[in-house]
Amino acid sequence: MKLFKEAKILHIERTLFTPDNEPLVSDYRYDIPYEFDPISVTAKLNPITDELYLHLAKPEGALDPTKEITITTFSMGPNLSRPNDKMEMKSSQNADFVQFQCFSSTSKEEITVLLQGQQMTLLAKREVVAQDEQGEYTTIATSKKAVKLPFPVSLSAFQLERKGDEGFSIKIMKPTSSIPPDAKIEIPIQHGFFE
Repeated sequence: MKLFKEAKILHIERTLFTPDNEPLVSDYRYDIPYEFDPISVTAKLNPITDELYLHLAKPEGALDPTKEITITTFSMGPNLSRPNDKMEMKSSQNADFVQFQCFSSTSKEEITVLLQGQQMTLLAKREVVAQDEQGEYTTIATSKKAVKLPFPVSLSAFQLERKGDEGFSIKIMKPTSSIPPDAKIEIPIQHGFFE
């Protein structure tokens, strides 16, 4: 199952395979009655029932540069094949966008992306097992990465892409981008059990 945004349309593409391993693709389209940003969509898939839950935040107008706002929050599962005990981030850019690649760690992490003016902040919370004279205990460790962006940003400039267990990337479109605003953008679907 894949989820896409194209202009004001949400696409859900569902692929089933025949006994001959031929793909059968269904494309369900939902016309949203207002402009929305791909980063404002939260999609969660229950692995047992295959129910897909979509939450689409209504637009709030222009961003206030004096207030810190939450762009998105999600969970990132552990990747035991990675050597790092906390998320790491690398940045790159081209003519159309600035990209931040975030690599998962050996712990499950709760990720929050915040924006205030031209500063983007990534908060990552994870459970850490520590030990003292009374034995082992679990505590919450928080890491914070703040990045000063080279230009003012609107919510529609954000694209979040999940990379399975490897992590995720955030693309921020530049004001001079040649990519059309109604381009088809994949929206990540979180798999797991949620409250």
